[in-house]
Amino acid sequence: MIRLEKLRKEFGDVVAVDDIDLEIREAEFTCIIGPSGSGKSTTLRLVAGLEKPTSGTIYIADRDVTRVPPHKRNVPMVWQLFVLFPHLNVRQNIEYGLTKRGIGRKERRKRVEKIAETLGVERFLDRWTNELSGGEQQRVGLARALVLEPPVLLLDEPLGSLDAALGLAVQSELKDLQQRSGITFVYVTHNQSEALAMADRIVVMNEGKIVQIGSGTDLTDHPGGRFVADFVGQNNVVDGTVVSNDGSNVQVRCPLGSVWGRVLSSEKQLTGPVAYAISADRMRLASSEADASKEGETGAAADSPNIIKGVVRGEEYRGVWTTIVVEVNGTMIRASVPSEERPSLGEPVALSWSSEDAMVIPI
Repeated sequence: MIRLEKLRKEFGDVVAVDDIDLEIREAEFTCIIGPSGSGKSTTLRLVAGLEKPTSGTIYIADRDVTRVPPHKRNVPMVWQLFVLFPHLNVRQNIEYGLTKRGIGRKERRKRVEKIAETLGVERFLDRWTNELSGGEQQRVGLARALVLEPPVLLLDEPLGSLDAALGLAVQSELKDLQQRSGITFVYVTHNQSEALAMADRIVVMNEGKIVQIGSGTDLTDHPGGRFVADFVGQNNVVDGTVVSNDGSNVQVRCPLGSVWGRVLSSEKQLTGPVAYAISADRMRLASSEADASKEGETGAAADSPNIIKGVVRGEEYRGVWTTIVVEVNGTMIRASVPSEERPSLGEPVALSWSSEDAMVIPI
């Protein structure tokens, strides 16, 4: 549905999008994620026609739209700020684009009422937009875009101004709507949890480049490099040096001590500097004296548990689970533990994890 070829955008001396190639499939929910300044919103604006590329080509449904103005691309965009017209009521806001396209009054009414019912705003059609809550305004903004029946919908941080509870509710509504409509969604966010919850595929960008594309499972279980391991998921990532290698598992000396992990590379005989990553939810409290007594033997064998000792410096309560922050040799490590077992601040603890759950990544 969308194809970008060698797409580049420069703002003076700054390269915002650096010669990227990307294909987005029809009826796919694609999320583009990355830190601030990674080029994700600029990429979306280039697809929408709101920015002109420095070089490269943009195709939508096999049509070259690189120099086509925004209003002729039929790719509406939903923003973080809903930008509803305050002098129009909800019905008039939703039908605005249809009016501009010369759609007759009867057909406009039919399509507005249908999309309003789909998004649950049919009872608000005669209200002014300033009488709506944030979530209701967000739905009206979506309705105004979707009533045009576009093949592609672009969304730039659409949940950013909603509170956490409402944002979670709208996430599920968006995914359900996309699946029922068959419209291709391209969704930009800095919130990886949104992407992991909704996307069929996730595009990770950094410094204007695409660094990896894949499903949420691909990115969390098989990150393509240190940046993705650090940015996606709840990984603790530290730099280290390979000291031993048995072909599939590697022993690494790092700030945590001497630890083992599985190799995430075709280069099974890794040597030299690497990144060592272990997810917070893969770590557990080494509560038994037997586990704790092995701490001095950490990394003695690939099939033995990795065990480290530290002091609890912080916590974030999440209901059944609590994320604790443990200082280990001056390095802060996060671990998810059952809330009923969570240690107190300042308490010494031992943490353990399986070597199979840790990832060793070439750098």
